[in-house]
Amino acid sequence: MKPHCLFLMFFLCIRLVFGQTSVFYDTTIIKNYTCCSIQFCIDEANRYTIHWYNDTMSNVSVNDFFVLNDGVLDIAGTNNKYVVLLQNSGQKTKYSVLLPIRVNASETIYENVIGYDDINNNLLFISDMPDRDSLYVVIFNLDSEEKRTIVIPDICSAVNQLECLDDINYQKGKIDICYYGKDDNTLQNIEIRL
Repeated sequence: MKPHCLFLMFFLCIRLVFGQTSVFYDTTIIKNYTCCSIQFCIDEANRYTIHWYNDTMSNVSVNDFFVLNDGVLDIAGTNNKYVVLLQNSGQKTKYSVLLPIRVNASETIYENVIGYDDINNNLLFISDMPDRDSLYVVIFNLDSEEKRTIVIPDICSAVNQLECLDDINYQKGKIDICYYGKDDNTLQNIEIRL
């Protein structure tokens, strides 16, 4: 047997004896915020769990997440009830994980997120669309934990309805969504009072 093979076998045996069964080292990324600290515990397969904690609580995610090209989930904002994590998941959408800041809590995952309103503390995501002519936007207020569904009627006829969205503007007490209309494909605006 060649010397470098013997060394590798010796190295693996030592790791097994001392309880380290993975060949690659695990990585932990820690981010500290006023509400809590968050650990992203990454294993050798680029899969990770999330551990969030403070002086009064400690929780570990039920789901596993994967490190993507842009890394782990980013912290978009916090309040006294939630930490909002976001990551790009498509052309116009993001993937969001909400971490409740309370004892024995588990994360909530939202797909098709189109925005996070840090002014009014809202998460906006696309609901299941029962028809092709309208876009259903759910506004989840992280302070009151209430959900509101807004129907944007007569959107453009793009294959992917999210392509009809142009811009979302957040102001105190309202959200403006600019989109392309169905008939003449002109830019239209819907104002949502909060």
